[in-house]
Amino acid sequence: MELVEALGNDTYVTGCLNGDRATGLQVRLPPEIPVSRGETLTLAMALDKIHLFDPTTGLAIQPEPS
Repeated sequence: MELVEALGNDTYVTGCLNGDRATGLQVRLPPEIPVSRGETLTLAMALDKIHLFDPTTGLAIQPEPS
């Protein structure tokens, strides 16, 4: 993790996947989970809670209607 921001009810952690800086990632964690800058985290994600953004435009990527 490259940046850790403790903001009271949430902690925002910014980093990348598998050491690849091209795969930026920001995670919101509850404050009870201790995390430090430089630490490697193992994460499990709820797929219905993920927000993806186009790296070129910065626009949100919307799921295709089913």
